[in-house]
Amino acid sequence: MSYYNRTEGGFFTVAIGATAIPQYARIKIGTDGLAVAAGLTDSGDGILDQAGAANTTGIRARVATAQGTEYGIASGAIASPGLVLYSAAAGAVSTTQGAGAVVVGKSLNAAADTGIVTYLQKTVA
Repeated sequence: MSYYNRTEGGFFTVAIGATAIPQYARIKIGTDGLAVAAGLTDSGDGILDQAGAANTTGIRARVATAQGTEYGIASGAIASPGLVLYSAAAGAVSTTQGAGAVVVGKSLNAAADTGIVTYLQKTVA
């Protein structure tokens, strides 16, 4: 059974479904109450603060609408700071706007493919 703690300081805990999710992946909460990696067209409900093994509970996540900066997994290289980032598959972020992708923020640093990028959340181009 999944459970959620009251949000404090922009964080909440989630239960992970049948597939492990890496640290800093964007997540969404499914209709079964379990967290899964957010897809290309998902704005997402949060970002995992720690890696989540399959079928585990009590994994800390940050609310997607929390103020401030966030970390994300780069899908493709992020060339420089100041680039608009879009949702990508498997909970990642990308500078490429795929069909149906949504803006998730603006990069604050460069990052290699699958590297960690720091970004301002929900900024506009």
